[in-house]
Amino acid sequence: MDLEFSYMLYFKREHLWHALQAVMDMTAPHQPPTQILSPDHELFVPLDAQSVQSGAINFNDPILYFTTSLYFPEDAAIQAYLGEQKEAVFRSPPDQAGIRRVSIGIIYLQIYTRLPWWISVDKNEDLVLFDFATPGTSLSLLFQESPSIRKVFVELLEKVSGVCGVFNQEDNGLLFWFNGQGYADLEVEDPNTPPDEIEALLGI
Repeated sequence: MDLEFSYMLYFKREHLWHALQAVMDMTAPHQPPTQILSPDHELFVPLDAQSVQSGAINFNDPILYFTTSLYFPEDAAIQAYLGEQKEAVFRSPPDQAGIRRVSIGIIYLQIYTRLPWWISVDKNEDLVLFDFATPGTSLSLLFQESPSIRKVFVELLEKVSGVCGVFNQEDNGLLFWFNGQGYADLEVEDPNTPPDEIEALLGI
């Protein structure tokens, strides 16, 4: 059975659109863009929305599904992964620091605008969840082994004042971020443990 690891990032609901914009900044653009409708404005995002016939989705849907490719700085794990792939590799020009970014995907992004039923919501009603999931074993292992990928998700949490970051390994989870503080892969028995229970485990 294939592994399907994921990065689970929690944000305050008020930061949902800021977080989505930050994700778009690290995304390989998809054409045509997907339209997200809200009562007072519309937003076009360069992401491929799954199961959308009209090309538009409603901002208050409980789950927003996308497929995407994300840019990450190359590291040894990414170079080894790319060496095993037969698909074309898309690299951005080096930035001012000489760092070249590589498009990695397909990555499934599920945005839970209301937390799913298997996560306790009593004390987490003001949170949303961005779940970046892999389609199989090879990308799951890359997610597990690449310091660059971890760093990018930490930077996303920092940029948007993220609440919690958990690396979901199916059988367990690794907490790597909570309320502005990084953690060295603190094991959480259940990767779906909600942030309020993680806070209790940390004794904060």
